Amino acid sequence: MRKFTKGMDLVRMAATRFATAFLTLRSLHKHKDALRALFSGDVFTRSKVAKTEAGKKVYEIIFSTQFWNSVEDCLRASLPLLVVLRLVDGDEKPALPEVAAAMNIEKQKISASFSTQNKKACLNRIMKIVENRWVKQMDTPLYGAALYLNPGKFYKMK
Repeated sequence: MRKFTKGMDLVRMAATRFATAFLTLRSLHKHKDALRALFSGDVFTRSKVAKTEAGKKVYEIIFSTQFWNSVEDCLRASLPLLVVLRLVDGDEKPALPEVAAAMNIEKQKISASFSTQNKKACLNRIMKIVENRWVKQMDTPLYGAALYLNPGKFYKMK
């Protein structure tokens, strides 16, 4: 496996589970051609694993256009959310209204990255998940009022 990925691991560890999943998906996407070469080469096709049900299923997934399109969709949706996570997990802890403002900006970026008509259903599923999590954990009028009443967020101070 490492011969095909030039010594790189597919699974990349990070500080949070979300970031680990993102880095792993990004690594899979980066090594897509190497994975396909591995599974189409003699080493795999002659192995015992290739003849098992699991081996056949993995082979099918690696060569599935739908799988790779889904990986790209996940990466497109996850990157803006990672920006907000970095903001929250950073050394300087932002006030919750700032987190709410950042989240609104990143949701707009997610929407823009799924702007084509054939991606609308995917966008709707993603935004529903994001909104449900946001409403359960953070959505309260107090945060909106605090952001609105903080002029430093809207005007440059001299």
